[in-house]
This record gives sequence, structure tokens and C-alpha cells, in this order.
Amino acid sequence: MLCFSNIKIFSPLAETPIDDSERIHLTVKRNYAMTEETSSTITVPATFIFRMLTSIYRLRHSEDMSGLDDDDDDND
Repeated sequence: MLCFSNIKIFSPLAETPIDDSERIHLTVKRNYAMTEETSSTITVPATFIFRMLTSIYRLRHSEDMSGLDDDDDDND
């Protein structure tokens, strides 16, 4: 599933065009800087992280429980 929450589409609301070149240039420059900062960043869905943590927890928990079961078998 793809999520495009960072994409915004604007439609012109002014009756006459507004030339705000400096503001446009500043926005483009800021967007470029943010893209460079996050170029090595990956986004991982929260559900994947929760599943991974659950799997790790279950593996550790099963190892703890198997250790207790082995000790109980020796005493019988």
C-alpha cells in the first residue's frame, strides 16, 4: 500500500497571477535541502516494526521457557 500524504496539489485561487519569485525560489531551495538531508533515510511501516518486535519477543520468551522445561525434565 502506497501512501502519498506528503504530496499536495494546489489550485490557483487568485483572479490575477501573482509573481512571488523570491518565495518560490526559497521554497524550492528548502525542499532541495530537506531532500538531501533525508536521502539516506528509509521509512518502515509501523506494522512491520511491531511484527518484528513481537517475533523477537517470542523468540526470547520461548528460549527462556525451553530452558525451564529442560531443567524440569532432569529432576523427574
